[in-house]
Amino acid sequence: MISVLHLCRRFFPQRGGSETYTGAMIPALMAAGIHNRVLAAGAPEADYFWQGVAVTRADDKTLQRNSGRSRFLDRYFELLDTHRPDILHWHFLPDEAELLLEASAVRNIRNVHTLHHPVTICPRHDLMRFGRELCDRTPSARECGPCMANFRGLGAALCIPATAFARVIPLAIKSKLPPS
Repeated sequence: MISVLHLCRRFFPQRGGSETYTGAMIPALMAAGIHNRVLAAGAPEADYFWQGVAVTRADDKTLQRNSGRSRFLDRYFELLDTHRPDILHWHFLPDEAELLLEASAVRNIRNVHTLHHPVTICPRHDLMRFGRELCDRTPSARECGPCMANFRGLGAALCIPATAFARVIPLAIKSKLPPS
C-alpha cells in the first residue's frame, strides 16, 4: 500500500483554504487505497485522528533545548523513520524545508508540492506579470525584479532582487530530489 505523509501549515480543526483542499483530497486518496498521515505545524501540540487519519501537530517555532531544532523537525524525522512514507506531500514550505528535503532524499522518499498559494514562488502573490498577464517565467531576480518594482510603484526599469522567494530557489535543485 502506498503511504503519503502530508506536511501542512495548519490542519483541522483549524480551517482555511489549504486545509479544505487537503481535507477533501485525503478521503479520495483513501478510497484509492492510499494510506495518509498528516504532520501539521503549530501549537498546541497534539496527536489525534481526523476522519480515520492520524494527525500530529508539532510546534514549528520553539527550539528544543537538547537539539536546537524545532519540535516540528524532530517529529518529522520521527515520522519518516517510524512510518516510512513513500511520498511526502508538501502543502506549505516550513523554515527548515531544505533540511527536510535532504532527509527525504536520503530515504528515497518522493516529494510532491501542491502550490496552494502563489506567494510560494511569486513576490506579487498573484502570478500576474506586471499585473496584466499570467506569468509563465521561471522565478528569478532577473525575471521577477522588474515586475516587483513595478508593483511597488518604482517603475519596471528599476530591478530589485526579489528576496521574498530567495529561500525557495534551492528547493528546485533536482540533485537533492530522489530520482523519478
